[in-house]
Amino acid sequence: MFQRQQRLVGFDRPTTRKSIRILALFLIGSALITGMILRQATAFSSGVLHAKEGRYSLMLEVASTSRQRRNGLMERDSMAPDAGMLFVYDEEQTTDHAFWMYQTRIPLDIAFLDHDGEIQSITSMAPCTREKEACPRYPAGTRFWMALEVNAGYFNEHGIAAGDRLEVDPLQHPPLKTCSTAGMREKHVNEHTRFFTSIGANLVGGTTAPVLSAMPPLSSFYLSCH
Repeated sequence: MFQRQQRLVGFDRPTTRKSIRILALFLIGSALITGMILRQATAFSSGVLHAKEGRYSLMLEVASTSRQRRNGLMERDSMAPDAGMLFVYDEEQTTDHAFWMYQTRIPLDIAFLDHDGEIQSITSMAPCTREKEACPRYPAGTRFWMALEVNAGYFNEHGIAAGDRLEVDPLQHPPLKTCSTAGMREKHVNEHTRFFTSIGANLVGGTTAPVLSAMPPLSSFYLSCH
């Protein structure tokens, strides 16, 4: 009986270690995937266009990553009359930076804005569902930090022109409630990604207690939210 128990123990230990390693890899993979998803999650904000004839509110979908800017409003059949997409860049864009309407089904107007939200130029863009090579490019013709796409005719209808200004409220991120800034959201995503990655690494090494005690409180996701 004693020898049989020894054989069982000898069999179970490698199996347990293998299970722990699988769990560790799962946690590491989950952490990395979750971080990527949260960083690509769409942010929203409300904005107000200040024009000579009045102030006009917009609900803005904010494209702040390269993937979000590439996708833009592609494959959409419509957009609400008081909605728009705001393209935000980390550095000033040159005058030859161009937009196009490949696989975009709705006609749009686009305004190019400086760092303070002042409109520098406005261009109209027609839908293009043909081959990529057949879709025209629409260069900004001015240096800009942001670009605002709205339904075609919106700017004319509201008397909005170059020199008018867009005021944007702090970004809102539905996957993490409505955190006040993108920087704070990024900080919390990074903290929890590092934590779960550390859990996986320590499971491989056979220790978890020190890492578990260092877990960031889940409430930290919402410290800057309202």
